[in-house]
Amino acid sequence: MITNQRPLSGGPTSSPHTSGQSYHQQNVPSINNIINAPQQDAMGQSHQQQMNGRGNGAGLNGPSLGLNLNHASGLVPDRPAVRATKGKYSLSDFIIQRTLGTGSFGRVHLVQSKHNQRFYAVKVLKKQQVVKMKQVEHTNDERKMLQRVKHPFLITLWGTFQDSRNLYMVMDFVEGGELFSLLRKSQVGDTDYFTFYYKYYSIFDYMDSLEEKRFPNPVAKFYAAEVTLALDYLHSMHIIYRDLKPENLLLDRHGHLKITDFGFAKEVPDITWTLCGTPDYLAPEVVSSKGYNKSVDW
Repeated sequence: MITNQRPLSGGPTSSPHTSGQSYHQQNVPSINNIINAPQQDAMGQSHQQQMNGRGNGAGLNGPSLGLNLNHASGLVPDRPAVRATKGKYSLSDFIIQRTLGTGSFGRVHLVQSKHNQRFYAVKVLKKQQVVKMKQVEHTNDERKMLQRVKHPFLITLWGTFQDSRNLYMVMDFVEGGELFSLLRKSQVGDTDYFTFYYKYYSIFDYMDSLEEKRFPNPVAKFYAAEVTLALDYLHSMHIIYRDLKPENLLLDRHGHLKITDFGFAKEVPDITWTLCGTPDYLAPEVVSSKGYNKSVDW
């Protein structure tokens, strides 16, 4: 039986467009950056060390369910370090604004930090449902993969915590919603690339001006290029995504993509046989049960 896609998506962000070493040094994801924004002194140095003594991180691994959701140890030399999530936090650190989406495992809430006033999307997974649907391994994998990756076109996991009933994953808030919704509304006219480039302020303005329901070639190429860059990054880390579809592509305020929902992502150095994904989007290699590699993402 094919495991269907969990409809939850990591919530809607402003995507980082700044390149260069300074961006990566100042914007390293950490749960501390959510609860306490780094303060800069006159020399531009962060007071991060002052926050490191707040206690050990409350990860997804929970004694109440015995879920082993700790990040992998013994990293290979070429693997980037897993982002640390220090400090013990709870829902009391956030103000829940509204619900962004619901699914069989829980829901995604728009929240605002009481400490730095920033908005985030908190993905809430019901422990009982995760165990009942035999999704413990996929939940483990999702957290592991999100802790490892950092890319402008991938959703960012800022931290995790839990209570007796639920698992919580704090992620980017991506304002634009799903590409699937934009695709349903989109229409194509006779506007060429140069008219699009000079006339419209954003892709969203362009979409509002069209007449047939499909993306024009310039827009399709734009989104395909960003997906290609994101997948190439994942594959360079031997990660297979396995659930590429418009519903898992979110748009930030500038119209750029972010791939979300890493529930079926897995580190595969060579080949795997797991049958999973969304039925309507499965690659033939996955269904054939003959083993497959990173090529299924293409």
